[in-house]
Amino acid sequence: MSSKSQRYPLSTPDGIAIPFDVIRPYGFIRKATATAVSATVSIPDVTEIISFSATEDCIVCFGGTAIVASDGALQLNSVFIQKGTRVTVAPTFNTFTVISLSVAGYLYCQLIDKWAGLALETQYNKR
Repeated sequence: MSSKSQRYPLSTPDGIAIPFDVIRPYGFIRKATATAVSATVSIPDVTEIISFSATEDCIVCFGGTAIVASDGALQLNSVFIQKGTRVTVAPTFNTFTVISLSVAGYLYCQLIDKWAGLALETQYNKR
């Protein structure tokens, strides 16, 4: 699923980074979260970038079952989404589950279409 090319941040032909402020949306998923693991959510195979935000702290696990791990335990293929923050990831599998750490809420998933737009150098230098 993860591509090593055509991914943000975009850059100019000479390698200068273009900020991650323009996206091409592919789709959107709203998933209710609870202190019990959710049902599996499928995402399209073409999805290489997802931006998550949540109303409550939660853990998203790609290709497996999300758990609230014990202290010091490693949870593979998982990402912590802190309440009120945005986390952008390149998913490792085309399914995920989610579990809330304390109270029920919502996980918002913005699926972002990869694109590699090359603008002419004059568009960056002659402003």
